[in-house]
Amino acid sequence: MKKHIPTFAVVAFFAVITVAFFAPVLFTQTTHLPIGTDFVNFNYPHDLFAARSLQQGELPLWNPYLSGGQPLAADPNIGFWYPLRLLLLVTAFSYQTMTYLLIFHYFLAGIFTYALARDLGVGRWGSLVAGMGFMFSGFLIAQMDHINIIFSSTWMPLIFLLFRRAVLRQQLVYALAAGLAWALAVLGGHQQFALFTGYWCGLWLVGHLLHRRGRGVLRSVAAYGVMALVAVAGAAVQIFPTLEFMQFTNRAALSVVGASEYIMPPVGWLLLLSPHLFGQNHIESLPFWPPNLVFVNEFYAYVGVVILFAAFIGSYVWKSWEKRFLLFMIVLGFVLTLGAVTPVYRLAYQMVPGMQFVRVPGRFVFWVDTSLVLLAAFGVDWLLSHLADQDDPLWRDVLKLLGLAAIAGLIMRLVYPLMAVWQVPTSHPLAAAITRYRLADTLAWFGIMAGLLFLLWAARRWARVRAWAPVLLVGLVVFDLFRAQQPRHLTTYDMLVHYEHPAIIQLWRDDPGFFRVDNTAVAALGSKDAFAPEPRWNVLTGFVHGFPQAFGLPWNPFDLQRFSDYRGAVNPDSPFYDFLGVKYLVADPEEALPDKWTRLPVADPTLVVYENSQVLPRAFMVFTSIMESDPEQALWLIQEASFDPIMTVLLEEGEPFTGVEGDAQVEITGMSNNTLKLLVESERPGYLVVSDTYYPGWQVWVNGEEGELLRANTIFRAVFLEGGTATVRFAYESTAVTWGTAVTLLTWCAVAAGIFVLARRRRGD
Repeated sequence: MKKHIPTFAVVAFFAVITVAFFAPVLFTQTTHLPIGTDFVNFNYPHDLFAARSLQQGELPLWNPYLSGGQPLAADPNIGFWYPLRLLLLVTAFSYQTMTYLLIFHYFLAGIFTYALARDLGVGRWGSLVAGMGFMFSGFLIAQMDHINIIFSSTWMPLIFLLFRRAVLRQQLVYALAAGLAWALAVLGGHQQFALFTGYWCGLWLVGHLLHRRGRGVLRSVAAYGVMALVAVAGAAVQIFPTLEFMQFTNRAALSVVGASEYIMPPVGWLLLLSPHLFGQNHIESLPFWPPNLVFVNEFYAYVGVVILFAAFIGSYVWKSWEKRFLLFMIVLGFVLTLGAVTPVYRLAYQMVPGMQFVRVPGRFVFWVDTSLVLLAAFGVDWLLSHLADQDDPLWRDVLKLLGLAAIAGLIMRLVYPLMAVWQVPTSHPLAAAITRYRLADTLAWFGIMAGLLFLLWAARRWARVRAWAPVLLVGLVVFDLFRAQQPRHLTTYDMLVHYEHPAIIQLWRDDPGFFRVDNTAVAALGSKDAFAPEPRWNVLTGFVHGFPQAFGLPWNPFDLQRFSDYRGAVNPDSPFYDFLGVKYLVADPEEALPDKWTRLPVADPTLVVYENSQVLPRAFMVFTSIMESDPEQALWLIQEASFDPIMTVLLEEGEPFTGVEGDAQVEITGMSNNTLKLLVESERPGYLVVSDTYYPGWQVWVNGEEGELLRANTIFRAVFLEGGTATVRFAYESTAVTWGTAVTLLTWCAVAAGIFVLARRRRGD
């Protein structure tokens, strides 16, 4: 029983440290996370929609509530198939429980990194520091806005641990387990970090083979191949639909310039030393960066000055080729964060699979922080295990370096006010506050370095202090990380207020029709980064409350390309905007709109609502068609309003049709995520046109017989109907999801069974 106590104590430690860090969120109603955008403005609305669908017994393969409809489960950014997310969606989903799931992954990150450090040969105390360093690293803290990045990157230490064992021990069971863990990283919702993990393992494998001069190359490469195969098959439920989906999005491929957008500014590396150099959070730091560097909040690398010092020591005392690997990853990560500025990134773009589909190279700071905390584990291990060694000459250098570091912090505190070049520009709205942060950082640097110096000096002199040295050192790391990291994304500002517009929502609820809603760009100002003094309109408010929206997020990289083009071609004055079924438009009170928009008396303090008098129904009959097979020409016809959509439909294939107009009644009799049912009564033959997105997988049945689904008005649906009464049913049936689900389930069952059999056989041996 006793041998399990240390493991239990480690788990308990990481649980306590996680709860302590997030205590303001867990135990108060006034502190929230995160302070940024994607968590609130992307993940929460989509997860809320998915949870509602699942709890109503419907699988949300398709989302009919945004942009005329678009795939949901196939969107890799949503990460619908991630098992821990699915478990939450079908049980007790809310914004609060969603934050709990995010927090739980910080706990997992600490546990996995601790286990990796132990596997590398580090003692328990050094491994504890590594675990804390990774879970509260600048990288993971800065990505709190991006829950999918946290979900995917959390698994990296475990994947590397298992793969490393598979190669070093030449045991298939570890390669299989690493593949399943890698599949979880893919399913987590941010495949960029699953790729980064794969690159990391591949580069380690190259280093291992070079160290062994090629011995065991076949088995080692086979282990990587098995891991990769299991990962792809285990995440096929996401990969198969995503590969289909990406063909139709504006992320089908990126140029080298597009792939290297949002580099890490070199000056940002100063945050390794002074975490509040540009403010306590990314909103305060925005005025320091050029406008195009909107992702600069992600490029925060601080891991703590204790860990930074320990990493320096670890890079000297650890005698292993893997030390050189970690140092190489720090240098490579730094170079890659510069993007296409360097030939290294351009070469990687050309030669490394997957690099053509990802952007934001500044995120390679992930490798830098990971390498630093692992090196620090060895540094801490050496410091604690050699306290009683009075004869080691290295100690004199260690203590001298700590003394110099402490003095440097004190000098910076005294000299900073005299250095005009380092002063915060007076034009910055928080110049005085940031100056205080910078001065506090210099004092913290001095205090922490002096504290570490005194601790090590005292522990070397007195055995009683030596016994408590590990606890005190860990406490110093906790103080360092909590002081720097807590303010970055814990906030008293509740961004959910941007969804709370009861008068507008009630207006829509009182309307029983099948309509869409939209908002002007001005109405949404203040709901992203620059907080408005009063709540403004969040772009997905209608979606959150269950109303179809004509458009979705303006910054979603996985929008359907044709719908994005359509969106750019129409405006609220166009008849093709009316074709979308936009009945209500939320706007700023000072905006002027065309005459067809009638302002409604709605009691909202900062916004107004307009009703469209010329809105078209969701589905209707037309009796004339024109043909245009060239998508660009078709879009031009729509942009120029060359035909009236209520009278004519533009088709991509077939023959022009000119029928006789007649009375027609179209009634929507049922709508769900994946189906649309209509009852049509028409005197004459013609086209049933529906302002829902045309996409592979959608099929149509007319009176129980399969019909031919046509692409209408560049991105929408139409079907030809004979005169008379017809029941029409549109249904979305994704073969990519079907095959992906089958492959994923078979893989997980087969691999789990294989791991069980191999583990039993190993115990039997």
